[in-house]
Amino acid sequence: MGEFEDKQYVFEIDGVYREKRPYYKVRYSFENPKVPDPDWEGNYYQYVFGTTYTPLELFIMNTKIKGPCWVKVSKN
Repeated sequence: MGEFEDKQYVFEIDGVYREKRPYYKVRYSFENPKVPDPDWEGNYYQYVFGTTYTPLELFIMNTKIKGPCWVKVSKN
């Protein structure tokens, strides 16, 4: 369901370490309902990141497209 991945957090949430460290990455399909509230906290975690991304934002970040440019996307 998920895996640990080294990430470096760069935003301003108090209590989140800024140095590179392992975070647990879970892939959640856009076909499922939206995650209700990004400000979760549980017994084993304090934050859930990336719950507000759109499919287009994730595509751009994952393919490392730099703009401005024209992009043609096809199924092949």
